Amino acid sequence: MPPSEPSRVFISYARRDGAELASRLQADLSAQGFDAWLDKQRIAGGAVWTEEIEREIDSREVTVALLTPCSYESEICRAEQHRCLRKGRRLVPVLAASGADRPLNVYARRYRDFSDVSNYDVRLGELITYVRGNNVATDAADTQAVVTQ
Repeated sequence: MPPSEPSRVFISYARRDGAELASRLQADLSAQGFDAWLDKQRIAGGAVWTEEIEREIDSREVTVALLTPCSYESEICRAEQHRCLRKGRRLVPVLAASGADRPLNVYARRYRDFSDVSNYDVRLGELITYVRGNNVATDAADTQAVVTQ
């Protein structure tokens, strides 16, 4: 059942190794009634893309940050994560590549593990539940167990 008002979700990813999962998540979240924003679908030609991304992060309740080797190296991906946190929005790290390093700003946050594509549907269900805010209170308790993984 979709949320009564669409949750506005920003998807942060590195194009070199996260574009496929980002597109799949955007399509699946949209199908569930979320307003899932993905740069390559919503930035018009000629737009100043950095300003557009800043505006979208600021207006979204949640940023889903895909963690891949290239996103770890990307100053833009890190800046998107920092902006989300600085603006008081929820950041949901998504491990998109097994063993991908995580920036320090996401270590204290529970991540969702999408690195095994055979578990995609289960992980998507968990992500949708979290984005809707149905289990936000359990995050602090889960952090300790997740950080040691």
